[in-house]
Amino acid sequence: MIFTSDQLAEYEAQKRKLGINNQTTFVFDAIYSESEAIAWLKEKLEKSPTKRQDLYTDFRKANATTRKGEKELELSVLLDENYIEDSEGRWRVPDPNEAKDREALRTKTLLKEFNQYLEALGSGKVKKIKDVRLEALRAGFRYCWEKKEWATIVNLGDKIPQNLLMEDEQLLMYYDIAQDRM
Repeated sequence: MIFTSDQLAEYEAQKRKLGINNQTTFVFDAIYSESEAIAWLKEKLEKSPTKRQDLYTDFRKANATTRKGEKELELSVLLDENYIEDSEGRWRVPDPNEAKDREALRTKTLLKEFNQYLEALGSGKVKKIKDVRLEALRAGFRYCWEKKEWATIVNLGDKIPQNLLMEDEQLLMYYDIAQDRM
């Protein structure tokens, strides 16, 4: 089915009203990446708006592992970037119109963090970046790809932990193709 944004909002509201949920639910409460954390939070917040402190304990339990070289996920950052806080301090899932704005702000934040990695390498003070945020690297590599800045992708790819580069399909794809195009 194809909906306009207004129709989608109405459709989602009717689904919630009738209790219809066609999305997959997490069988295991285990979070291994930022995208999984966002989906986990969305599942929790779709049921009802929830305060940060009510989510915190479950989030810490679910966020069991962080790969070596990857920054640990922070609940407050994920909530601020992806969800809406109401006047009572409860977080909720944004409607489709708000979600577009949230996504644009999130991308801007990720690119800002990516540029901090580039500045750290450019200053010469840092030879290798030890802890990175994978989503920031993905957004930055995508941006560099659009601008055809192959050297930036390869240079930064050489400076991040190799296990992260080799285990992430998107980063590896950008890196390999950028190497071929240089």
